[in-house]
Amino acid sequence: MLYSYPMTTFGEWVSKELRQRKWIAADLAREAGLPNGTISRILSGDRGTGKKSIAAIAKAFDYPVGIVAEAAGYGHDRKGDNPASLKRLIEVARSLSDEELEELTYIALGKKERHAAKATLS
Repeated sequence: MLYSYPMTTFGEWVSKELRQRKWIAADLAREAGLPNGTISRILSGDRGTGKKSIAAIAKAFDYPVGIVAEAAGYGHDRKGDNPASLKRLIEVARSLSDEELEELTYIALGKKERHAAKATLS
C-alpha cells in the first residue's frame, strides 16, 4: 500500500493513499487529527504542507515521516533515509508473523549496535 512514483502533486499522492485504504478525506482528517478543510486544501493543491501536517499524515498512514515528506516534495531529513528501501522493508515487515518481525527487529538492532561500535573504534 506504499506510494509509487511518478505522482505530480502531493494531493494526488494522498488521494491514491486514501483510495488504497478505502478512506475518504474525513477519515484521514480524523486519523491525522487535522481539520477537514486542511485535508481538502491538500487534496485540491490549494495548500502547501508544513511539517506538522506531514507528521500527522505519516502517523495516520503508518508511514515513516520521510516517505510522506518526500511525497510532499521535501528532501530527506536524515542521512540514509532511502524511501525505496524503507518501502520494501515495510512491505516485508507487514507480511511477517509476530515472531518473524521480532527476529527482524533483533537483527536490525544488532546491526545498528555493531555499526555504532565500529564508529567508536575508528
